[in-house]
Amino acid sequence: MAGILVLLLLALGMAQAQQSAADLHDAASKGNKVALQQLRNRAEQGDAGAQSHLGWMYVEGKGVHKDMVAAVNWFRKAAEQGDTEAQIGLGAAYNDGEGVPKDYVQAYMWLTLGVSGATSGEQTLVSKSLESLARKMTPEQIAESRAAAISKAPQRNRLDAPDSKTPLTNEMIIRMVQSGVPSDVITRTIAAADKAEFTFLPGDLDLITRYRVPDDVFKAMAAKSNGRPTPEFSQPNQAPAVAAQPATNTFSAPQTPTTPQPADVRPGKATLAAIVGAKLFIEPMEGFERYLEAAILSKKLPVTVVIERARADFVARGTWRELDGGFSGNGSLVRPLRTRKNYSASVSIVDLKSSAIVFSFAAQKSGSRDLSKEIAEEWATKILGELLPSRK
Repeated sequence: MAGILVLLLLALGMAQAQQSAADLHDAASKGNKVALQQLRNRAEQGDAGAQSHLGWMYVEGKGVHKDMVAAVNWFRKAAEQGDTEAQIGLGAAYNDGEGVPKDYVQAYMWLTLGVSGATSGEQTLVSKSLESLARKMTPEQIAESRAAAISKAPQRNRLDAPDSKTPLTNEMIIRMVQSGVPSDVITRTIAAADKAEFTFLPGDLDLITRYRVPDDVFKAMAAKSNGRPTPEFSQPNQAPAVAAQPATNTFSAPQTPTTPQPADVRPGKATLAAIVGAKLFIEPMEGFERYLEAAILSKKLPVTVVIERARADFVARGTWRELDGGFSGNGSLVRPLRTRKNYSASVSIVDLKSSAIVFSFAAQKSGSRDLSKEIAEEWATKILGELLPSRK
């Protein structure tokens, strides 16, 4: 088959799937009818590994007639269960328009899900596909794809069933809120968690406020933080300050932070070179994260962006501000009045193993056009500049 599917088929490590399904696939591809029927039976019973292998058989046309519609059908069944190879196959089908109408948003979503669990060899190929896709998509389409990918990510991503070995963090709670998980479920999750690494610096509080984390959830976060002072209140029975519009049920960030700097953002000896070939998770930053991801792809940074923090080696975190900056021009035909905006970005990359900051970036710009993309690309360009040796 022409296009991305052929290349992916060669790169996919099918041994990663259930071994018995892999054996049946191999035998069925060589014409063994009994093995084919057994594989089909497993697939019809809901075995994701068998569904994925059967899908790839229809792509190859070995042991069965080549049928991309059938391949997509089996890929979808397995992909919905979280099978990495099926997610990649389904994303490739949407990218090529094979068996389904071409849909870049769907392609980007499924490939993003697949790359999170892919092997290093698969990641290289899938990352190139994502890079190619991003050049055909708008930032809004990329954001739509990522939002859809987050909603389809494993339940532990949304904290319905968190891994007890993984500490709860601010961004995990925010993603849980964004996914529509009820606040009482979130508070019970926090209370039952073995570990939590919540932080309450000004930037953290701003995200908590802007992403409308409910009051009871915030109280649970504060109570889980081993006696850390909580924003705007310190007495157990004292209600926290809330935003001017009570319907939003969000906290207002305090003017003076009382929490010491957390250990997970302290400087260290790790170097930026360690990000080459690593997995990077980008925290929510008022929508700026989608421009950072697009910049990573367009500038070809040697990292793989993942949507699960638990799979990441590094995390990009920071703040993004976009404020009204008055007007420019004098109202004439030559210099018409234009609204100006002030943009401010501060983004760091943190090594999750050593807790060291390996890269920091800050920028402030003002203009009458949207500078989000320009600032994000400046961030990516600076990273490249530090990774590549200077050439005179």
